[in-house]
Amino acid sequence: MSKKLLFILSIVTVIISFTGISIVWSNRSDAKLSDNTTVVVDGNTHRTLKAEIGNLYPGKTAEYVINLAGDNAREYDVTLNFQGDDDGVLKDYVTVAIITENTIIEKPLGELLKGDTVALGGNTSVITLSYTMSESASNETQESDITFYIDLNAKRS
Repeated sequence: MSKKLLFILSIVTVIISFTGISIVWSNRSDAKLSDNTTVVVDGNTHRTLKAEIGNLYPGKTAEYVINLAGDNAREYDVTLNFQGDDDGVLKDYVTVAIITENTIIEKPLGELLKGDTVALGGNTSVITLSYTMSESASNETQESDITFYIDLNAKRS
């Protein structure tokens, strides 16, 4: 009887472990940042967006729009955190412009990837992210790709 109980407990433990792993995996919710991405805000919202910026060359700009949707989306204070461990040179030649109805922030991508929080405040429903490669970028950076993550947090103000 005790061997049967031990076997059943072992099976239950394995099932619980797999369930926990799948819950953690599904909670990451990395959505790929596209030309026009919609994030529904409801209460305190956290969303991780995977940014894959490619085929940049000196002077080229890539632009992405994040639309905040939901009841009273403008009543949320929004922050962005850029995360990445890319050790390539591309981040040193790309400038990011973060544009809302009320704010324009321009910073080098390498600086944003150090983990500082970008506070956009409230009263916004559209965030435009514009990535421009510097004209002074060397040939080794042309047609390079960079991947990083943007944590978007919206908290009702």
